[in-house]
Amino acid sequence: MRIATVRHSSLVWLLGGLAVVTTFLGASETQDSSEPPLYEQLISGDLVPVGQIRNGRITIDRFDFELIDGELYTLSPINDQIAIVVFLGEGVVRSYPPDGVEHQQLEKFLDGEDVLEETFKRFVFWFSDDTGIQLREQVDDITPENLDRAKDLLRDRRKNLLEQQLINPDSRLLVDLVSLQRMQETRPIRRFFHAQIDSRNNGWLTINVEPLEREEVQIIRFDRRRNTQDVWMGFHALSDFEGAMRSAAFEGFPRNPQVEGKLSHGEDDDWNALDLGLSPRPLQPQQEGWTRKVRVLRTDVDLALEGNGDAKASAALLFEAHQPLDAIRLRLSPVLKVTDIRWQSSVPANPDNVHDTSLLAGTPPSPDAPVELTGDALHFVQATHDRRMAEDLHEPSVTIVLPRTVAPTETFIIRLAYEGELIDYRRDGRTYVLKDAVNWMPSHLHTRGTSGTRLRLTYRVPERFRVASGGSLVDEQTIDGTRIMRWVSENPVAGMSFNLGRFNISAVERDAPPNITVYADQTHRGFSRGNRQKTLDDLAGAIQTYTDYFGPYPFESLLVTETPTYNGLAFPGLVLLSFQAFGNLHTGEA
Repeated sequence: MRIATVRHSSLVWLLGGLAVVTTFLGASETQDSSEPPLYEQLISGDLVPVGQIRNGRITIDRFDFELIDGELYTLSPINDQIAIVVFLGEGVVRSYPPDGVEHQQLEKFLDGEDVLEETFKRFVFWFSDDTGIQLREQVDDITPENLDRAKDLLRDRRKNLLEQQLINPDSRLLVDLVSLQRMQETRPIRRFFHAQIDSRNNGWLTINVEPLEREEVQIIRFDRRRNTQDVWMGFHALSDFEGAMRSAAFEGFPRNPQVEGKLSHGEDDDWNALDLGLSPRPLQPQQEGWTRKVRVLRTDVDLALEGNGDAKASAALLFEAHQPLDAIRLRLSPVLKVTDIRWQSSVPANPDNVHDTSLLAGTPPSPDAPVELTGDALHFVQATHDRRMAEDLHEPSVTIVLPRTVAPTETFIIRLAYEGELIDYRRDGRTYVLKDAVNWMPSHLHTRGTSGTRLRLTYRVPERFRVASGGSLVDEQTIDGTRIMRWVSENPVAGMSFNLGRFNISAVERDAPPNITVYADQTHRGFSRGNRQKTLDDLAGAIQTYTDYFGPYPFESLLVTETPTYNGLAFPGLVLLSFQAFGNLHTGEA
């Protein structure tokens, strides 16, 4: 977002939330000794020919697959579970949009079509339910003859998903397979499903059923030219609805405008939700099948930054299980590579005390290095693409297999070590830009319904730099040329960021909280006078507007820092503002 000045009406929303668009650039898979044996079995397993399917059918949520004629191949069962199938042949996938919102979305991508009806010539399914059994029951006794083609297809889809979208369905599938392997009495009823479908008219389509998401089901087409994901439809799982609505999902639209007439205005063949009898709003189940599995109570990070932007970090997350847990998936920036993960079942006393209690025990090997990890080593998966001449990228979802099934209400600590080129140094302005302002520290993938996590953040930087972050600065010292700053947040927050640089720091006196502290970049010279004060006035106005609408601002202080970017981001108690908010460059010329 390019701005010349920042008005307080915009800052109200920056203060209360955050908006980020993340684009992943590519990856391909490598193997590591830290990977779980079950995962290695999954990705190295052999495909076997099963038979041919003629006039078959299978339904996946709201999607009806008609298998006209083709060959079926399956991965060798893992603990009696078929987890991957490949189909080579002709078929059609159909789906009716459940409401007016999804109907309108589908129309945009299908040139006015009301129904998804795509002919395909092959697909790959990943799943942890009985999809493999249903398909295998429909085959005849004719042996398929294109095993090499099926193997090539599976290999190519894995490679392309990682290189183009940083998606690794095998690592997500691993979570369910570990649970099945341990044979829990309460098995997950809602299972993961991922499909790669080679359609004749629109190329590769993705159907994803993720039980942990708010809207569990999506159909997506990846636009490689724009490097974006076009979501054709997204909706709640059909299993969340009552039986009558489930069966109606495959019977067409509630109303036929060709027979009953058009109700809306416009062209005769341009039908909308009213004409088709659809709800104009997204369908909401009376009771969702989703329940929280885990909560992150506390996050500690010890981050060491070098002057060239390289980073090494240790992090510790304190979890509380709400359901039986066998594996956990964490989110981390694709520019960061995890090198080690440890487990500790015991929790220190007073874990809520972010001032005096550290989840990262021990001392660092040197002032400019993070604390070394302690605990028992764990298996984990993070696929990596070696891009040779470019910076490596890594799978942003780190899958961690726990050493045993964790019972509900049990607490435990996961510690991670990771590293990468986190900071981009811009020589023209001698400034530093954080490459990923959100996912620079690990977080749990599914946190809805929680208030966030308490934070204890330690930054180690060369002495000439400072770090601006959110929360409270409780300690700052310099040891052997390394500045060490510790910021804490006693109140749970959804996330946090920081800014690295050389700053002029000034406090703004106000009659009412919060106090405002400004970290302005020392390297910027010649900005027009008055703009800094104007920005501060806008901030004060934004706080007042926030208070008028939502109540008192929930944090004691607000830190505002200048960044060499053209956009603004906000976190609890921290606002990253574009340098333009402090005024345009003024040379003194007329």
